[in-house]
Amino acid sequence: MITVLAEGTSVGLRGDGNGSWVPVVCAGKKGYVSAQFVMINDGGTGGGSTSGYSSGDQVVVANTGGQGVRLRSKASSTASIIVVLPEGQGLVVRSGSSGDWVAVTYRTSNGFVHKDYLTLGTASTPTPTPTSDSGALKANDHALVTDLVNFREGASLTANVISSVDEGTVVLVTGAKKNGFYPVQVAGFAGFIHGDYLQYTNKDLTGVDGSGGVTGDQPGNGAITPQGRKMINYAMKYLGYPYVWATHGPDTFDCSGFTYWVTLKTLKADIGAGTWSQSISGTAVAYSDLRPGDLVFFQNTFTWGLSHVGIYIGDGKFIHAENETTGVVISSLTSTYYATRWYGARRITTD
Repeated sequence: MITVLAEGTSVGLRGDGNGSWVPVVCAGKKGYVSAQFVMINDGGTGGGSTSGYSSGDQVVVANTGGQGVRLRSKASSTASIIVVLPEGQGLVVRSGSSGDWVAVTYRTSNGFVHKDYLTLGTASTPTPTPTSDSGALKANDHALVTDLVNFREGASLTANVISSVDEGTVVLVTGAKKNGFYPVQVAGFAGFIHGDYLQYTNKDLTGVDGSGGVTGDQPGNGAITPQGRKMINYAMKYLGYPYVWATHGPDTFDCSGFTYWVTLKTLKADIGAGTWSQSISGTAVAYSDLRPGDLVFFQNTFTWGLSHVGIYIGDGKFIHAENETTGVVISSLTSTYYATRWYGARRITTD
């Protein structure tokens, strides 16, 4: 503990909240305060906007260093996360902006993004207009995801987001459409995807043909390569180092900061310091085909959706910057906590 702050003390935010904790700075000292004791003042009066954007403006995600920005359900850094938006993503401003938080529409979702991570303009690769599936899909059909889309717990735009599903993923339709959504399975996980982003395909399911997902009872234990060994040997030097939100070395790390640092120093490859950018790096790997050096991803840890990453070291174990209590540790993929939160794996080694 650094100190006890008196009620009414003003502190500055220095980043997004990490679960139930908010990173702050007070009197020149950095620390964390429980979100339940912090009231966010966005600088507006009477709920008005100071963002400088107007309803209907075209904006683009910017200034994130490639990490992307969180689309929040409310105008607050402690509000729940709808999805992480990649750098360069185009959005449309809607009415309802509050303080420095800009109300935006992203595909079929409404949310808020802080003005610091937006700029006026149109995305160089605009989001394609979804093509209606015309009610053609039925149970046991394979469906191709036509654009990055939210994978939800229920058949509603307000249902919790389990994760986002990449364009090109092939999912299994498990029932009839309801409220515009199909019940589907993605690499063994059950949920719902809006029908506008699905089209019939005869391709193999993702996660069954070796392209990602849990495909076996046990994680793979493939032969280690020289690059994989180099990654693991370097990563092990940091066992016990502290976890600090939004840092990526050399003395402190968050989860994606740790994998970024190890990859940069061993493979000389920049995979970005954010979990989202890392989740689309390299090539997808099935759970049963894992080998040391692969990046392993998890969902629904401190927040809904893709939220954690580590480095597989073999024998069902991985090294990662877990949280502020444990720091950099080794954990088991087959533990109840991580086995039930598996998201996928990517191979960034090239040997």
